[in-house]
Amino acid sequence: MTSVNALALAPLPLLPQTQHALLNLLGKRNARNSDLQRVILQDPGAAVAVFRHLHRLRPDAAAEITDIAHALSLIGFSGLQHLLVELPTLTPSRELQDDAVHVVYSHACHAAAYARTLGQQRGLPNPAGLATAALLQHPAALALCSLDPEAALRAAAAVQDGVDPAVAYGAELRADLDATDRQLAERWGLPGLAVQVLHAAASDAARLVALSTQYAWLAGHEPSPVGELAGLLQLGADRTRALLHQLGVTAARELHPLGYPVAAYRFVQIPAEPALDAEEQARLDAVLTRRERRAPAAAAAAPPTPLHQALTDTMHRLQTEVGLELVVFAMLSRDRRRIQSRLAVGGTADDPLRQLHLGVTEAPLFHKLLAKPQSVWIHPANAPRYTPHLPTGWAPALQGSQLFAMSLIVGARPVGVMYGIGAGLTESAYQQFRNHCQEAMRLLARDRQAA
Repeated sequence: MTSVNALALAPLPLLPQTQHALLNLLGKRNARNSDLQRVILQDPGAAVAVFRHLHRLRPDAAAEITDIAHALSLIGFSGLQHLLVELPTLTPSRELQDDAVHVVYSHACHAAAYARTLGQQRGLPNPAGLATAALLQHPAALALCSLDPEAALRAAAAVQDGVDPAVAYGAELRADLDATDRQLAERWGLPGLAVQVLHAAASDAARLVALSTQYAWLAGHEPSPVGELAGLLQLGADRTRALLHQLGVTAARELHPLGYPVAAYRFVQIPAEPALDAEEQARLDAVLTRRERRAPAAAAAAPPTPLHQALTDTMHRLQTEVGLELVVFAMLSRDRRRIQSRLAVGGTADDPLRQLHLGVTEAPLFHKLLAKPQSVWIHPANAPRYTPHLPTGWAPALQGSQLFAMSLIVGARPVGVMYGIGAGLTESAYQQFRNHCQEAMRLLARDRQAA
């Protein structure tokens, strides 16, 4: 039997990009706890580290904590910075742990994404608190990734095949999963709502977190909590299924670039008209979609193809090196009449800048950019000249931010636009952005030649 003490002491690794993104944010004057929280909500290892650290500093704080941003306000920026330097990060050299972490963390991050948006739909206060509680509903599964990654993979594979998580992880732990989760929550000082859910509290907030977690960890298998969610959300079952389907796609957009297997395997792509000819489109569709891998150890997603990995790596560098808070790759349709976002890193699910889908003529600035390889930097001094030519709804979203955008041209054919926003951007950052976009064009051209 795996002891609770061993699980409680297990160091949960951070994703390397989490550490980089947080350190980058901490280096900015205008960084806020909510910005840091947005990153941490996509990395359960980072979330657990924050609460464990706070619990060591203030053992009585757990009951009053509402979310990650609240915990960070008690730790302080300098405390988080010291913590990030000390924490272990995931390394590709430990392949077994790498696979286990990505699979198990993925379930937790999906639960958080569902709880946050469903809480907003229901009109419940503090959606970030709901997301935090959902992210941390199975601390024993998270700890098992570090303590015994092979066991974690076996349990994750069973869950993927439809076995209830309590049965699958209980078998590997040789202990009751619910009881172990509750003990770890107390040992780690997890926030009040997370503990309430683990103790089967009956409030609307606790029920929503529990149902979001059940839906995420069941990996699409029955029995589904759709009926209970429909009652809680005061929606019909069909509308609730449609909403959950939509949330699966949104979560895929957010989590897939981080290397996580996504629940919406068939919907990782944002629907769009073909941007290239049929053969090119089929190849690009394949590289932008992470396929489910059925292996003896775990039913995880297949590793990203070289092109997809390279594109997402470029987008992450635009965050960590250039300082952009949101980066989007938008593709042009084959008839060159429409443009639609295909990959996004950063921002929030409801950010209008992530959800580009319109006719090119509806965004005159993009229309002009796509005429030839060129770029633009929109900042306070020139914003009055450019904002009338941006898509509807973008001007309010750009308040306090600047925008970099550059057309991606492969050969003589426009493929799309890479764009991103950030605050306090400089001429040097603009040049770095252009260099990374040029590298993205080289990658697309090389892939096209190799086909």
